Amino acid sequence: MENNLETPDVTFNRDEEIPVKVLTSEEFSSIKTMGGLAAVFAIGAIIPYIGSILSLASIVLFLIAFHKISVASEKRSIFTNIGFSYLIGFVAVIVLIAFIVITFLDYFRDFSYNFYDEDDIYMFINTIKENLLTTIIGIFVLFYIIAITCAYLWKMSLDKTAVFFNDKAFKTAGLLYVIGAATIILCGLGALVNLAGHIVLAVAFFSAKYPKTN
Repeated sequence: MENNLETPDVTFNRDEEIPVKVLTSEEFSSIKTMGGLAAVFAIGAIIPYIGSILSLASIVLFLIAFHKISVASEKRSIFTNIGFSYLIGFVAVIVLIAFIVITFLDYFRDFSYNFYDEDDIYMFINTIKENLLTTIIGIFVLFYIIAITCAYLWKMSLDKTAVFFNDKAFKTAGLLYVIGAATIILCGLGALVNLAGHIVLAVAFFSAKYPKTN
């Protein structure tokens, strides 16, 4: 007996399911606007004086937008991956600041005990010189690994977002983030690639089409 089964339409990624929750036009418009503005604000983070404010606004809007997408697509990892990436970055910065403060306070405390001892002054300076390069390299390697990890978390979320909107631009943005993180050591090339990722993501959000549902 011949079995005539109709082949359903599929997106470019066969391993993912298309969304099952119907979005209202208001929710869809909200996701597009917040996601697009978040990417634009992330680009504006390089602007002096107001960059930190734009960066904070970008984080908040991205979290809200991806939370809405995770709820609509019923894929919680879209939001949790983004959240973990921000959490890892935040903890890394706090640990770095604490390490620098504690290290230098320890150095200066030892130095202050023998402020008038010329030998101790030279010893203090030489200790800093001997350990500075090793410390800088260690910190750089650690943050390099963290940067790639965070970028990969973004890529995983954007890959699923690409399926949600059936738009490869989101996947392209995620790939650019990973490449940017991996090439950050090449004289700032990674920063330019990362900037390109923000631009692609902004365009992807603003031009997103209403997702198909079952």
